[in-house]
Amino acid sequence: MTDALWRAFRTRVDAMKITRLELDHLSGLQEGCSGKLLGAAQVKNFGRHSLGMTLGATCCKLVLVEDPEATAKMMARAKKRQRPIRETKSIADVQTSELQVRGRRLTVREKNRPIPEVCELPE
Repeated sequence: MTDALWRAFRTRVDAMKITRLELDHLSGLQEGCSGKLLGAAQVKNFGRHSLGMTLGATCCKLVLVEDPEATAKMMARAKKRQRPIRETKSIADVQTSELQVRGRRLTVREKNRPIPEVCELPE
């Protein structure tokens, strides 16, 4: 993860005035995971699940913004696609199909990951 994103998460959690353990509880992550993700040593890196769960618990969204300059440079180097683009599945569909292939059902926690709709900072 880039240092800017890591710093942004740390700043947000500090602004919310909650502990790393409370963040674990709110996000549904294993106890102690947030400390490893956000600690100075960065023992763990964000993955597919932990990033989304931490974003939800901190009441934040991740926005993808195109950099027009970088796009122009990259497209000048890139080879054009020769085959048609095929439709891709959503992440939820992929996760569900992966779990079904492994022969187990989704847990209630996996089906209904809580993402707070309205977040208020403590006073």
